Amino acid sequence: MNAKGVGPIWRGQLAGRACPGGRGESAPVRRAREHDWRAARPVVVCAPPRRGIVIGRVDRPARRRGPAEETDIAPAQPVPRPRVICAADLEHAPEARLALEQSFDVCYVPGDAEAIGAALAQAQAYYATLHARLTDAMMAAAPGLRAITTPSTGLDHLDLDAAAARGIAVLSLKDDRAFLDGITATAELTWALLLACSRQLPPAVEAARRGDWARDRFRGHQLAGKTCGILGCGRLGTMVAQYARAFRMEVIACDLEPVELSWVEQVSMDELLARSDVLSLHVHLTEANRGLLGATEFARLKPGAVLLNTSRGAIVDEAALLAALEDGRLAAAGLDVIEGEWRDDLADHPLIRYAASRDNLIITPHVGGVTYESQSLAFEAAARKLVDFFADTPRDADGDPTP
Repeated sequence: MNAKGVGPIWRGQLAGRACPGGRGESAPVRRAREHDWRAARPVVVCAPPRRGIVIGRVDRPARRRGPAEETDIAPAQPVPRPRVICAADLEHAPEARLALEQSFDVCYVPGDAEAIGAALAQAQAYYATLHARLTDAMMAAAPGLRAITTPSTGLDHLDLDAAAARGIAVLSLKDDRAFLDGITATAELTWALLLACSRQLPPAVEAARRGDWARDRFRGHQLAGKTCGILGCGRLGTMVAQYARAFRMEVIACDLEPVELSWVEQVSMDELLARSDVLSLHVHLTEANRGLLGATEFARLKPGAVLLNTSRGAIVDEAALLAALEDGRLAAAGLDVIEGEWRDDLADHPLIRYAASRDNLIITPHVGGVTYESQSLAFEAAARKLVDFFADTPRDADGDPTP
């Protein structure tokens, strides 16, 4: 039985393979290749026999075809399957790999721009990684590309304007609210960053490792009785609001839509900034909100506040953020995202340089959604979206979708 319990996986059914420089065939493919299926016979389910007739195996001599019969019917040619370039690491998401490999010719490549660009030339689809940005130039070099799927809600790792101009479909999890309600990893990390900031956990841990038991040096703040401000009270903002309530905090929120939680006070942006002891960002990055928190907003922020950003780095003007940390307007900041995450010189990023020598800035490398549970669910959902897209798209003899 295969992973879905629907029968044997026959040799050749799974087409996943490695491209030059790729990560190799998947475990399901390897098991299918290594198993000896030669003794197995296909099972054919027939209608019940008529009474009095015994059905059994009868060996008949092969009928010799006539000359006309030998040339009348050409053998059916298999339709090539669409080729998918997968740059995401699906090692811990076997269901996602199986879904892809049952429907596509899958080529696995490392998650860097050079390897992705080289492999896309002959591809009809791309399974995205968040480690490299798919640019207009990369799409231009892939004339057969028809669809991109990404196991994420944020889309700043894709050039959406270029994809739209070229008629390339972008499949994401952004609007799958019912599905995403079961994935709490990013909200949990947001709260972990708050605890780390309010209790100075990173420097306290480092001191203990050195045998420096300096308790009073790491005096922090309790959260009960403080005000937690949520900018964007959608799916993740709602989860963080619930965590704040569990910690006995007052919760206020600013959102363009009505806030559904009766115990959350909906306020204006100005009031959110003025009242929040903790400000947590949970809005999607758009051109309209790029740099949403700048010098003006930090000047209005309650002195001594803590900023949390697990959304996207470009929502914050990072120069203004550094200035607020340096002058003490912000007591601390916990970030899982920064602008320019795809830079080759991340060690020289201004925020990372600052964090290397200061304790009031904590940065994690965009690990909000990186848990075994969340990635297994999200990666399979993204694979299923790609399968469904091509199932609804007629294909020509070369495996390319037809207009």
